[in-house]
Amino acid sequence: MSDGVVEEVPMAEEDRKQIGAFYVDQQARRPKQAALALFAKMPRGAAKVSDTYEFSGTAVMRHAYGMYLALQEKVNPVAAQARQQLDEIARSNLAAPLALDRARWILDCNDASPTYVVDTADAGVALYFEGKELLPGGAPILYGMIECLPDGGLVGLLNDRTDDARLESWDFAYDRPSRDNALQRISEFIGR
Repeated sequence: MSDGVVEEVPMAEEDRKQIGAFYVDQQARRPKQAALALFAKMPRGAAKVSDTYEFSGTAVMRHAYGMYLALQEKVNPVAAQARQQLDEIARSNLAAPLALDRARWILDCNDASPTYVVDTADAGVALYFEGKELLPGGAPILYGMIECLPDGGLVGLLNDRTDDARLESWDFAYDRPSRDNALQRISEFIGR
């Protein structure tokens, strides 16, 4: 460090393994929270990660979050693929910023594993959750969807392609209990 500027140096593989082991040991199913716990233990400003490298707290967090995403890809490849699809939508500027923020918020929930993520015609984002049973043509019989609207609104949808009477939609609030309830309703409906 010189003149208040933090120079980032690639983290040694040994340090990566040590921090990765911390995630797995502490919270195998909640690596993001483990990364945040690790970051909270680091002193503000420069932090000694090994005898060789110094990082600012921000750089350590960036590395920790990168490791969280790598672990998430191994633990839940479906959610990792959904996150990549959302990143592609963001890069293409096809969705409103508020819709993208809401979709990221939903994907940050450990229970969220959408089959795929797409942009909608009105600049929103739709997260699709598909059941395992398929119609003869290959489409899932049951699916759920959460649509993140451009104005920040959230809509849940449940659909049974064999029974129009089982189509249900509802608006829900931007808060954790409402999100968790929507994800649970979808999960129960599609049989996950």
